[in-house]
Amino acid sequence: WIDCKNIYPLEDFIRQLIQIKKNSIIQSNDANLTITHHSPCIVAVWQTESDRQGLIGVFNVLQSNIDNNYIQFDNLPDGKYQNLLSNKEISPCESSIVTVSDNGKIPVPSVAVVLHYSGFLLQPKMFYSELFDFDYKGM
Repeated sequence: WIDCKNIYPLEDFIRQLIQIKKNSIIQSNDANLTITHHSPCIVAVWQTESDRQGLIGVFNVLQSNIDNNYIQFDNLPDGKYQNLLSNKEISPCESSIVTVSDNGKIPVPSVAVVLHYSGFLLQPKMFYSELFDFDYKGM
């Protein structure tokens, strides 16, 4: 028997993910989900056109921030954005506010951030993958 409680303090992290899942943006019938990046982080945008607001999730699946300090996100205005996933037990260096600068540069998180924005719509470019291309014929 291995007691994972002291190894992975995920309880608060999972609670925050559940709260984000209950967010009105995700619950909306007219919400669109777009996966935009895959390296060094998986980036997903969930937005509603009617409310002109959305969420940007940046997930550092490699948990590596050696070579890539920022992710460039086109059309994201510079400013301070609320991080809905700030959990000091998981990552003490993640802040509740994330500063976006230099025309949409988001700092690569040590684990993950979910940013809320409102008042504008992004035009995210969809990440292409043969795995998700249902028209792909192969070789």
